[in-house]
Amino acid sequence: MRGSSGGLFVDRQKTQKHREKKSLHSRQLGTRRLGKTSLLKQLEFLTTEGSHADRYVPLFWDFQGSRNLEGLKESLLESVEDAEERFQAIGVDPQEIEALDLFGGLRLLMRKAKANNLSLMLLCDEVEELIDLEQSNPEVLPKLRRFLQRGENVCTVLTATRRLGELEKSSPGDTSPFLHGFVPPTYL
Repeated sequence: MRGSSGGLFVDRQKTQKHREKKSLHSRQLGTRRLGKTSLLKQLEFLTTEGSHADRYVPLFWDFQGSRNLEGLKESLLESVEDAEERFQAIGVDPQEIEALDLFGGLRLLMRKAKANNLSLMLLCDEVEELIDLEQSNPEVLPKLRRFLQRGENVCTVLTATRRLGELEKSSPGDTSPFLHGFVPPTYL
């Protein structure tokens, strides 16, 4: 697969090492067709086949088209189904996730990873979709941010266009902006 073999990427190892040094929660920004998705796919490859396979269970989660809470849950379920074999190996049945709400599904994934001495690595693509989600369900973003920054059992990498910066300016209610707590972005 062209998009996930390590030799086809320029400075990807440097980017990975930088991400690991800085935080468990990072964001990569860039314009269209710069390799953001390919970076996530490489991280997925490295954490399933590479030297980090005994530390993480990765989930490539594409937010594209997830304009509301239901869409975000549906994209999570599709992502788990795409990696069904990997998640069945740690005791996750996609039907269990289907029966739960978004946050129940995420907690289930985290608990199953932890029970297998792994951390859940969420590789979130097209995250600028959260701008629309903020419009329709502003109460969801603080809860989602809290989960994505859970600590050592959840590692999160966000990729998006520069539009994601719009979330830095918004602060629903009395909470911090969604991107607070993520390392300042690396621009690709």
